[in-house]
Order: sequence, then structure tokens, then C-alpha cells
Amino acid sequence: MRPKHAPGTSVEITGYVARERYTRLLRTAAVAVQLRTVATGEASLAVADCLAAGLPTIVSDLGWAGELPADAVLRVPVSAEPVLIAERIEELLGDRSMRARLAAAARAHAEMSSFERVADAYSTRVGLR
Repeated sequence: MRPKHAPGTSVEITGYVARERYTRLLRTAAVAVQLRTVATGEASLAVADCLAAGLPTIVSDLGWAGELPADAVLRVPVSAEPVLIAERIEELLGDRSMRARLAAAARAHAEMSSFERVADAYSTRVGLR
């Protein structure tokens, strides 16, 4: 699909894909959009994967994603109309430096939040180290 407001780009809504293709998409996509209308306390593995891959990601300002650092994701309100979401996508696609800043902050947040780092911090905090 070719968006009318972002010439030269394509949009693919994949649904479920095999792990190999998913990994390739994380490496090659320009922007990810992970929207939710409800949160039940869980963290999104898809968003975490996008952060770790340094993929600029648009998320709903809700639950766990709403608590991510403002410089690591681009948030939209849960009630965002499609026009606003399209504007944010176009904004990211049109601004290479914004994508680079988001990518760097996303990778840094993912690194600071790795299982190893969290386990080390917890062990230190409770006096196991």
C-alpha cells in the first residue's frame, strides 16, 4: 500500500509473521506503530523488540508504553484519530534526525532495562552483591 501523504513509502500490515521475517522487519522498517486501546498491566514484547532494535516507534500513551521515556518513543493519545496517527508517521518519515534521536534513546533504554541489568540492580539493592 502506498500512502498518499508519504510518497515513496510503503505500509505493510503483516499480522503474524515467522520469527525470521519478524527479525528482518525490525532491522529494515523505518517506523513501527504499536497502538493499544486498553492495558491490563502487561508490557508489550513487540514494543520492547522495537526499542532494542532501535526502531523509532509510535505508541499509545497508555499503561507500560505510556511510562517509557519521552525521548525513546513517540506517544499518541489513546483516543487519537487516524489523521493524527498518520501525521505522526509522516513526521517521523520526514525527519531523519528525529528518527535517529528516537533510535538512540530507544536502544539506550532497552540496554538499561535488560534482564541482566535489572537483575544486577535488584541483587545489589537487596544486598546479594
